[in-house]
Amino acid sequence: MTCTVRALLAKLQVPVRQGQTTLKALKASGWIEATPTPNGRGRPRYTYRVTPSLVARLAASPQSSVPLADCIEAVSDLDASADKAEDHVAAAEKMTPIDGISNPQALATLFDAESPKGVIHDGGGEGAVLLSPLPSNLRKGHARKHQLTSANRWLVMVLLAHADSAGQVFGLGVSALARFTGMGRSQLHSQLGKLKRLGLLGHYHPGRMGLGDRRTSLFTLNLSHPAFGRRDRLCVDLLIVTPRRKNAPLPPLTVINGLAEALFVVAMLESNSSDNQVPRALSDGDKAVFYDAKHLLPGGFRVGAQGAWLAEHYDEALAHWLQSRLQAYALLLLARSEGSDALNIGDVAVPHPDLVRAIVDDFPRWPQDTSTMGGDPDALPPQVTLFYPLARHLALQLRAFLELACASHDAVDMTSLDLCLIPDNQYRQAAWRLYGYAKRRDDATSPTRSLVKLDPVVSDFAVWLRRRKQASAWASGMSRPPVSQA
Repeated sequence: MTCTVRALLAKLQVPVRQGQTTLKALKASGWIEATPTPNGRGRPRYTYRVTPSLVARLAASPQSSVPLADCIEAVSDLDASADKAEDHVAAAEKMTPIDGISNPQALATLFDAESPKGVIHDGGGEGAVLLSPLPSNLRKGHARKHQLTSANRWLVMVLLAHADSAGQVFGLGVSALARFTGMGRSQLHSQLGKLKRLGLLGHYHPGRMGLGDRRTSLFTLNLSHPAFGRRDRLCVDLLIVTPRRKNAPLPPLTVINGLAEALFVVAMLESNSSDNQVPRALSDGDKAVFYDAKHLLPGGFRVGAQGAWLAEHYDEALAHWLQSRLQAYALLLLARSEGSDALNIGDVAVPHPDLVRAIVDDFPRWPQDTSTMGGDPDALPPQVTLFYPLARHLALQLRAFLELACASHDAVDMTSLDLCLIPDNQYRQAAWRLYGYAKRRDDATSPTRSLVKLDPVVSDFAVWLRRRKQASAWASGMSRPPVSQA
């Protein structure tokens, strides 16, 4: 290709700043060659070629397909013309927010509502989101926060390239993401905040230290956003609503968002107990918390010898990170299950190798307790015996919801769908959305839409865990209670 740098970046729809940084890195790595071409007056032109070394390396590498390649193509093809962008501004100004609806009957009316072409409501009560970037005109700067710029789309495409079929990105730290996009950390965090506000990014948990290793950031893309072009593949649209109980925490805790904290609660209480009964010498309040935690966990679940170590490493942000990972494990089980009977989910004695491998890769430095393994070389690692039952329990719950939603249809084959689970915050009660997309447009069927209610527990695990950890720190001499003033 022979053109100027700006023409090349415009053709690729890459921001100039990030594109120049990326071109410089590619040339420094020896992946592309840029040969100056006589151009007379004006900006210099270059002939760009892929180097033979890169061609040979690509030919030798395994041909791994990108699960969301169609979404990358849809984002890159968004119309960027100035005249249509102006029409989008006019349409956005006329849109009325649809949030604030709190009763189930009204929720059902939203399922069939379609947004105007090129415009989508962001679910946050701020109006509309423009899919097309506005022309570079300072007079239209007031609408910039409602539209996808080239920098936004560049970041989204990088995330899509590293995402699995559920739109989840794991193992990609902020440093690596900054390097791939050419953005600084400050700009990157600003961009992620905007994508979250516009609805393209459903979940984001920053990386942190915890459970023996550095945990990288977690990203979950909202594949239901029109920018990803998957609406014509939607087969299942399940809204899981959790009504709030009196004196219950906000958001209410259920099996979808409370498994990790329930695990830490049981770990703290069972670490001082040697039997399967309720730990001794508990107050009535602690017993209520313990029973609520056991209610969310699988029947007969025991933390075992890892309880003390797990309780020692509790952190609220880490628990939220772990909960997102358990959701990903559950979706992986649903996607890998064999047919509608989901044999690999129902048979706990035969754990799915893909999930075992994913857990070991996520927690490689987990302390090994040889006493519980009995010297058996084929025994599952302790991190697998701990997290696999939780993921299986959540997968069974989600499968039950899907079967309930599709009761009037044939059994849903989970392996034929890309499943996406994200929080839905446009209503005044806690809700989650489980979407199922056909892997191919030819396999798409008429969408099945349903509403499911999920009862929460009353206990606030986060508050209880914070107090328990503080009391433990005082008892161990790590800190002292504040001295009361006379």
